[in-house]
Amino acid sequence: MIIKNFNDLARTDARKLLLEIMESALLEYSPDNYLFQYLKNNDPMKMVQELTVISIGKASVKMAIGAIKFYKNRIKRCIILTNEDNIDISFFGGIKGDLYILKGDHPLPGENSLNSSKKIVDLISNESNPILFLVSGGGSAMLEYPRVNIDEYNRIIKCLMDNGTDIYGLNNVRCCLSNVKCGKLLNYYKGDLWVSLIISDVPGDDPRIISSGPSVPWEYDLNNLGTKILTCKLECADQVNEFYYKGKLINSIILKNRHFLDYISLKLLENGYEVIDLGSGINMENERLAHWILEIYKFSLESKRDKFAIIGGGETTVKVKGNGKGGRNQELALRVLKGAEGNFTFMAIGTDGVDGNSIAAGAIVDDNDFKSSYYKDIDAYLENNDSFTLLTLMDDAIITGKTGNNVSDIFMLIHN
Repeated sequence: MIIKNFNDLARTDARKLLLEIMESALLEYSPDNYLFQYLKNNDPMKMVQELTVISIGKASVKMAIGAIKFYKNRIKRCIILTNEDNIDISFFGGIKGDLYILKGDHPLPGENSLNSSKKIVDLISNESNPILFLVSGGGSAMLEYPRVNIDEYNRIIKCLMDNGTDIYGLNNVRCCLSNVKCGKLLNYYKGDLWVSLIISDVPGDDPRIISSGPSVPWEYDLNNLGTKILTCKLECADQVNEFYYKGKLINSIILKNRHFLDYISLKLLENGYEVIDLGSGINMENERLAHWILEIYKFSLESKRDKFAIIGGGETTVKVKGNGKGGRNQELALRVLKGAEGNFTFMAIGTDGVDGNSIAAGAIVDDNDFKSSYYKDIDAYLENNDSFTLLTLMDDAIITGKTGNNVSDIFMLIHN
């Protein structure tokens, strides 16, 4: 099972239902199988005899497996940039040429990312074959060849994260500090056909933002950062149009958060729930989202709805004030728990299996948690951004390990 502590968490029928739905969604949209099926119906390299595959991000291993399964010995070279450990290379048998498995860092780039990115730049600089570029979230940290010292780069990015900067603001800053983001990776390529197939992990599914768009030319804009520029002592060079590639370029999003929500909605409808879908593009502060969910929940109760579900997806921001362990999904779960009433079950989970600085993917809570002796201290845990510790004590933290997928976050609330 993907959810390793499934049986411990499934203490009620409602909990079991949400866990089963999430488990089946992760299996249904596993990147290896999904990409293979996509290529069967939409092969962008149909007329190509020999190609190079480059796969980056949290889903890079599974995406590469799907491509190898489809193209087999037509692959001259396969380059995988991942933050996973202990990869079974037997999955990559059958390619025609060389296999490179490179290590990247996350959530901030380090020596692994720098060395691997330089290796990729070097390989691309000597490549003329068509390139199939497989992109998933997490590549912003794993693929980085910065214009500034890496310590200064990370200081700026961490400061912006801690001050609640959303993914759009972060990637605009990353772009101005990078030699490979916002389409600049293409400048090193000597061929004339580059096809990017992308799994989206950002609200709005903007390909410029996913892994900071290494194959998507765009110009950064820092005007919306406001006082954060001064707070984080940010200095960026003036915008320079550095896009020189003149070959054919295709960027296509093949899998996104919306796919998961549509699947989850169908499963809930099959189980007799009226579904209130808040959408897949949610991008707001964590506490504000909790308030929004609770307002809709309370309105639905007052409207005498009998059996309903509230679902949505996206990515929230959290202003870090404490030094505890946790992540945005676990914090969202605690905030909903704190404000909810009646008979409810709520789940919030990151589809990549990693939530913040904890080992959890997210959390599942319900009205039974009010009886826990630990619940009375919920405010102190939230104040210290220590959601993981409290959820572990209440046996509510969801443990999956890295899933090999990444379409941002999902939340579900059900009432019977």
